[in-house]
Amino acid sequence: MSNWFNIDWERLVVWNLPGFLRTTVRAKWLQVLLKPLHTVHQSFIAFSEEQRYKLSHNSQVIYLEAVLNDRFDKVLRRIRIINQKVWEPLYVYDTSDGRPVFLYNTNDNSPVYVYNQADYEIEMPDFIVEVPQDLRPGTNDAEEAFITEMETLINYYKLYSKKYQIIWTN
Repeated sequence: MSNWFNIDWERLVVWNLPGFLRTTVRAKWLQVLLKPLHTVHQSFIAFSEEQRYKLSHNSQVIYLEAVLNDRFDKVLRRIRIINQKVWEPLYVYDTSDGRPVFLYNTNDNSPVYVYNQADYEIEMPDFIVEVPQDLRPGTNDAEEAFITEMETLINYYKLYSKKYQIIWTN
């Protein structure tokens, strides 16, 4: 962080006192009067650092992993994000038939798919967050709080249209 906001309040009081008024008692008294301002200034510094951190991270996988590891696993950094494979429908074409989907049941003239249509109707997540099992809290309430906090953090950084799933890994 730059030195723009670093203020030494004790020195500031002494520097702004005229020489003939610089006594220890008067300087301490003025420092006590400035204590609320010093407290607000420290809150501002903390807020400023938090905002700089948020602005320096985004929804890219490497940054989102860094945010999650900074918050939940600072030392070992084992939380991983895995991009999910997108399933595209696979059609088999026959050039002599001339239909959009070329495999048809001859009995009822309905299309035949290689995969079940239900496989494509399931909402698949765009990415999976793998959390190590030993980070899992012991009680259900603590686990629910952990998951809620992680979801809140992920939702803040991820793109709006992306879906995800949190899983516990060994």
